Amino acid sequence: MIREAEPEDLQAVLPIMKKIFDESIFINCAFKGSEVQRAFAVIAAFDHGYAKVYEENGVIKGLLCGAVAANQWGVLCAQDTFFSSDGGTARLLKDFINWSKDMGAEFVQIAEFTGIERYQRLLELHGLKRSGSLYIGGL
Repeated sequence: MIREAEPEDLQAVLPIMKKIFDESIFINCAFKGSEVQRAFAVIAAFDHGYAKVYEENGVIKGLLCGAVAANQWGVLCAQDTFFSSDGGTARLLKDFINWSKDMGAEFVQIAEFTGIERYQRLLELHGLKRSGSLYIGGL
């Protein structure tokens, strides 16, 4: 089940965020749990923020956070901040893309730092095209 993330989810999603970090290009940097928690809280409270979790049998297994903001050219873009799921990945991605459209975004960007081919194919199946470490698509 996909649902809105809540402040009470903070401790449950921190290990997921750490997993995202460990699979990223930032692995040689220090993981700052308090900074990550602050980012999660800000995104969840932001009017143009998206923070949803994927839950199975009461256990949070996935997370997608992002926001819609104007880029340097004034184009509204939806960008992910945290995205990882052990199940429900396709549903979270589809929900984020639909939310992005509803928010008036013209583009969606998903960062891909893992190198996992199955995940890359999923992004492409949803109409996103690779550009460096980003997958971008017009809405």
